[in-house]
Amino acid sequence: LELRRERLQRLLGEEREALAAELRERLRDGMRSQEQRDGPGERGRKVRERPGPLCSQFVEPLLPERWNKNNVEPQEAESELHKKHMREAWGDHLRQQNKEEVTKLEEKKHENEYETAREEVLERTRQEEEKCQPEKQRAETLLQQIEELKLQETKATKLKKEQEDLLKQQWELENLEEERKQMEEQRRKKDLG
Repeated sequence: LELRRERLQRLLGEEREALAAELRERLRDGMRSQEQRDGPGERGRKVRERPGPLCSQFVEPLLPERWNKNNVEPQEAESELHKKHMREAWGDHLRQQNKEEVTKLEEKKHENEYETAREEVLERTRQEEEKCQPEKQRAETLLQQIEELKLQETKATKLKKEQEDLLKQQWELENLEEERKQMEEQRRKKDLG
């Protein structure tokens, strides 16, 4: 917006300079025409009355302003030029505004497309998870069964060891009983003998 404003001011300045030059030229043409109408003597008098260089420095810048006030045509031209620049500036503003709106619409479109794609991915993921749910449940059941089998095997191993220990103790008791009987028999024979 700042660049457009600077460009518009620059264009207006250039147009004003061109218009001022044209007005000065017309003023000089008008003065020449007046001198031609007045005749040679009048022309000489006006030449003598013409202000010096110092005065012309102050008068010359005022000539376009006086010409603008007294002549309607330059005023209309400047007004038309101003309107033209305003139309161009307004057109630039509208084009920039349209460009920004198009950019916003494109960004909104991309956002909507991204959101739609994201929702589709989430939906596919959910469907895949639902499809895999029975398999997941079967896998969990198998793992549970394996754990139960391991536990049963552990219990069976423990029971087997306990059984072996009991058998060993029974064998030792039987041996002790056998030894006791033998010793008892030997003592009885000794007492009888």
